[in-house]
Amino acid sequence: MDSRATGQEGNTSAGEAGKAVGLEYIKLRCQGPRTRQSSTVFLVQELFKQWTFDLASGVEGAAGLIIALAALQATWRALGVFFVRPEAPNEAKENVRLQLARWLAVALEFELAADILRTAIAPSWDEIGKLAAIAALRTLLNYFLQQEIELQAQRQRGTRTIAPPALDGS
Repeated sequence: MDSRATGQEGNTSAGEAGKAVGLEYIKLRCQGPRTRQSSTVFLVQELFKQWTFDLASGVEGAAGLIIALAALQATWRALGVFFVRPEAPNEAKENVRLQLARWLAVALEFELAADILRTAIAPSWDEIGKLAAIAALRTLLNYFLQQEIELQAQRQRGTRTIAPPALDGS
């Protein structure tokens, strides 16, 4: 009877694949300690790459969590400013916006850290270009955010020094 008719062909090819894997193992064993050492180094490198990639994913997840929490906090504070205290000065609205911007800057730092980790394990020109663009964007955002924070601090100091002293009842 033909092996194709009995369906044993699948077993034969599986057996051949097993033999091929066994032959590769034997070749590896016969090539000597230098080759085994280089394959061990290769495995350690691959393991390190995988751990670094997983760490980068975790850092990126932390950035996403920071953004989500910051958006919730900003939404809650904005609702308080607009509905609970609609007559609140513009400074209160500015504080909500600047607090959100600070958290977004922190999240952007986390994103940059994740990109640095990914670039460290697979430095292609595309990845390096992305990293440079993100670093430039982060630097610009932080610069303008810092300018706004300093401007707001100057306004607050100016408001406090210009405000008339409280009158006492005597």
